Amino acid sequence: MDDVSGELIVVLQRQLDHYKHLLALLQEERERMVGMEVERLRVLAGEKEQVIVRLAVLEESRKTLVARLAESFSQESSTFTMTRLAELMAEPLASRVRALQSTMRSLVQTVSELNTLNGGLAGLTLRSLEQSRRSLERHNRTTTYTGKGGLSPRKLTGSVMHMDV
Repeated sequence: MDDVSGELIVVLQRQLDHYKHLLALLQEERERMVGMEVERLRVLAGEKEQVIVRLAVLEESRKTLVARLAESFSQESSTFTMTRLAELMAEPLASRVRALQSTMRSLVQTVSELNTLNGGLAGLTLRSLEQSRRSLERHNRTTTYTGKGGLSPRKLTGSVMHMDV
């Protein structure tokens, strides 16, 4: 059981490290959105995806280890929580699990909130860009001459004629 408990502590610490990395990426994402740094945002999206995949793998490892620990404590694994595990563990492992669990909860909540804020900012930015595009489209209509020599103020086709006198 001590080996499994030790493995669980390692997995929890790695999850915590990955959530911290994800938080840093989200904070940078917010800054880059404000600065409209599209290329860096693309890179950040890829980095976030990699961290999320690693977190999913770690979560599966955590679940497997918790199920093994539940079995060793003769507990039903489907209802066995980290809180219950900490209650059954000996010190100092129990305190370590509680500390990691508390830090993880706080960090996951912060990541979730920042992700929601970034999503709102992204939506706002996209709407603003779309309005700007439409405005530019309306104002960029120039008078052109058609192939038959007539003026075409509303079409964006034809040839623009310019003559210096």
